[in-house]
Amino acid sequence: MARSSWTALALVLASQLVLLTRTILAGPPDHARPVFNHTMEAPSFVYCLVPGQFGVTPEMFRARGGIQLLSGSILTPISTNPGRTIGGLYRHRLGWRLYRIAASPNMIPRGGVTSHGYSHSAVGGIVWTQVQAVAYFEEGTQHIEGLTWVANPDYNGQWEGDQNCRGSSFSAAAAHIVDLFNTPSLHIFNDRAASFRCEPEPIPPVDIWEWSPSVRETLCDRIDGLEVYIRIGDKSFEGTLDTLWVGFDGSNVVQKVAISPSAGFEGWTTILLGPFFEDHAPELERLGGLRLYGTAAWTSYVFGADEFKLSGLKLRANCFNSPIRVHYTDYSSINAGLKVGGLFGLTNKTLMYPLWNESLNPKNWTASPPCSHITQLTVTLEIEDKEWAGTYNSLYALIGNEKALIHHKATRKEVYTIDINLRRAFDQKIVKVDDLKELAILNDGTHDQVLPKSVNVRAICAGRRRTNMNVESEIKKWIPCGKNWTLSLAPREWNEF
Repeated sequence: MARSSWTALALVLASQLVLLTRTILAGPPDHARPVFNHTMEAPSFVYCLVPGQFGVTPEMFRARGGIQLLSGSILTPISTNPGRTIGGLYRHRLGWRLYRIAASPNMIPRGGVTSHGYSHSAVGGIVWTQVQAVAYFEEGTQHIEGLTWVANPDYNGQWEGDQNCRGSSFSAAAAHIVDLFNTPSLHIFNDRAASFRCEPEPIPPVDIWEWSPSVRETLCDRIDGLEVYIRIGDKSFEGTLDTLWVGFDGSNVVQKVAISPSAGFEGWTTILLGPFFEDHAPELERLGGLRLYGTAAWTSYVFGADEFKLSGLKLRANCFNSPIRVHYTDYSSINAGLKVGGLFGLTNKTLMYPLWNESLNPKNWTASPPCSHITQLTVTLEIEDKEWAGTYNSLYALIGNEKALIHHKATRKEVYTIDINLRRAFDQKIVKVDDLKELAILNDGTHDQVLPKSVNVRAICAGRRRTNMNVESEIKKWIPCGKNWTLSLAPREWNEF
């Protein structure tokens, strides 16, 4: 009996020793496992504005499976500032719809200068189950709280981030889930299988860019100012007593640009965007074509139509909420003989006669400035060909922190070119165009004044294409001893050459 007790005691001690050994080898006890959140950090809502004139209703978006606005692009603009997006909109009989959408990982920053509050783009569009609600209104308002929201019954709350999700994949339920590997499904949602195709031209980094069609879509998708330039032939009898008007494709509105322009006439006219496009900040692509019309003067009505020479037309526009200005110069040299009138030169003073029309290719707009940064800067100064135009003083170019010598004892009719050391001027080799500000020509010394003829500031863009651009200006003013002459180098002054 005693022997059995000692045996039992030995077994108990052995089992305890085994348990103790396992505990020591296992290390500290396993407390609560760390929790990793694979969802977005702060569930939030973003917005997408759809004009009623697009003719697309929530029911149509639901049938498609989602929202995608831009034809031929996989990017759908997303606003994170709804007050700014809907503020200042014109009143329209078809109204506007603002969609409130759950944010998702496919929404990427647009970069650069945001337009109309649109700071992000949804790659591949917006799935219908992301739409939380939609509000309808007829004119702009700054108070989003006052809108009446209609809930989307198909909305899936999992888009806001399921707190029980611990996996590495994102899941959402829907009545008809879009199969990204099914071509017909992609056609229904994206209109074409494009979500996984690269853009034909790579999009440059947002901090350094050179002008291209893809950059235009990001930095100048809308405009808030537009001007039309018209030039008449400068030879005898190439002017006209008639009145000239401009219009745009898709609009029945016209605006007067010249009354009885004489030979050599040229000038810019500011276009009122609201009457033409029913929008004070229309998309640039809505300028699809330019038209020129004429109404006959009383002389043409009495004596018959007379021919005049249209020498050129140009456009320039201010990008919405951006310092960039864009130009359209395809028709700067036309040299077309036009006549306000009908058959046999007969005219009717009540008719508007179409004279000229051409399309505007969105890809042909150029920008001022053509890029965001430069890597090289040169200054060329030309002295007038006049008596005493030169100087015994020293001429300097002042820019940033740099005082660069152009020439000592410059003489008449000479041209001097120098390179600007960007590191000394701005403490860096790659400089923002915004930082250039201005250039000053200093006449430094105690001798005499100087008469420069012109200055040409040239720069090479920091980018793959290394675009050349310049700011050129006539001077033709005497610069007194110890004084300087300044030239603005603001972004809109730069043009590609």
